[in-house]
Amino acid sequence: MAVNAQDIINKSMRLLGLLAAGEAPTASEAQDSLYSLNSVIDSYSANPQYYFCTLAEQFTLVNGQNTYTIGNDPDTSPAANWVTNRPIRIVGAFVRVNNVDTPLGLITEQYWTSIAAKSTAGTPTKLLYRPNTPYGQILVYPTPNAAGISIFLRSEKMISKYASLVSTQYLPPGYQRLLELSLAMEIAPEYGTRVATEILANLKIDLDNLIRTNIQRLPNTKIANIPNTNVYLDPASTPLGNLPIGQAG
Repeated sequence: MAVNAQDIINKSMRLLGLLAAGEAPTASEAQDSLYSLNSVIDSYSANPQYYFCTLAEQFTLVNGQNTYTIGNDPDTSPAANWVTNRPIRIVGAFVRVNNVDTPLGLITEQYWTSIAAKSTAGTPTKLLYRPNTPYGQILVYPTPNAAGISIFLRSEKMISKYASLVSTQYLPPGYQRLLELSLAMEIAPEYGTRVATEILANLKIDLDNLIRTNIQRLPNTKIANIPNTNVYLDPASTPLGNLPIGQAG
């Protein structure tokens, strides 16, 4: 079921005893609470334990273009090359040419810097992700040398912020109550009220449940001569094309 921001806010304020059943906050209280709700979502986005999924998506590379923006910010113009929720991290990728899939090695900034001829053309075999804001930046190497090459990304995502009080989104299991309880914790000091011990206990239970559900180890790299993002690679001492296989954290 899709949940809007107003419903989460109303529930949080009822938990604090600020609203009775059927009551609604004032317009200014609702807007202040919306800001606090998005602040809570932003704080969870900084912790991989609360990312709700790794999402697989497909995009198209442009012949001769090796840099792409990715994200979805309605307040930023122009739009990103690939419009979707901005990835927090990319954990896997491959390209498909003539129904043949080529895995992409996820490289570091050090590796990218050490590539002398970044405009070399060919089928991409490596990918660097920069989690910039408001859009992330994806760089592929070699530069695509044909039109219509599909790229498939698997990335970690967090739930979106709410653009307005009536904005809705489908929340994964457990996240609705997590937001309701967390928002109650967030706004309680603003209203000079205390959070009931039951709220604290339920919030801890929900956080523990989500951590157990969401946290998972990244798979080991199985591809020879392609670097793993979780292993530091020193370009000065490690020749390109002769890199060890790293073990994911």
